[in-house]
Amino acid sequence: DNGGTASTGIDYERFTDTKLTFAPGETSKSFNVTIIGDALDEPDETLRMNLSNEQNVTVATRTNLGTVVDNDDPPNLVVNEPRVVEGPKGRIGAGIFTVSLDNPSGKEISVNYADTKNGSAISDVDYQAIDPGRLIFRPGVVTQPLRFFFRGDDVEEEEETITLRFSNPVNVVFNTGD
Repeated sequence: DNGGTASTGIDYERFTDTKLTFAPGETSKSFNVTIIGDALDEPDETLRMNLSNEQNVTVATRTNLGTVVDNDDPPNLVVNEPRVVEGPKGRIGAGIFTVSLDNPSGKEISVNYADTKNGSAISDVDYQAIDPGRLIFRPGVVTQPLRFFFRGDDVEEEEETITLRFSNPVNVVFNTGD
């Protein structure tokens, strides 16, 4: 009972040797494998079962492959709203948007990001424009930093905002609002 991608004791309970007895005229039998549920969104996994010690029959296919179908929802993308102090004219500072998943995933996750330039902060005046890119979360990784740089000035002003847009999500869910 193994040899597939599913793990004994993690994805399914170990099963002991099961004897299948066919009555005259019967052509198929089945047996149950207990699946261990989890909340991890992951690829479907396989479970290899071998038939052996047959009596009075020829086994055509000794190794059989079953599939443990994943039924867990993908994680949600969460982005913090960093607050930074602008400082005096000429000062260059750095801030970080922390892009997180609300749950770990067993799948690779990716999402595109872009600066909409629609926030109240002015691109290339108040902050350095954020080049479009793609964040990739390897399986098990739950946070990715997205660094930005801002410029200080001596102008008395209200709080300013930078607005990012995320698109083309793979294996993750998010709201599409700004």
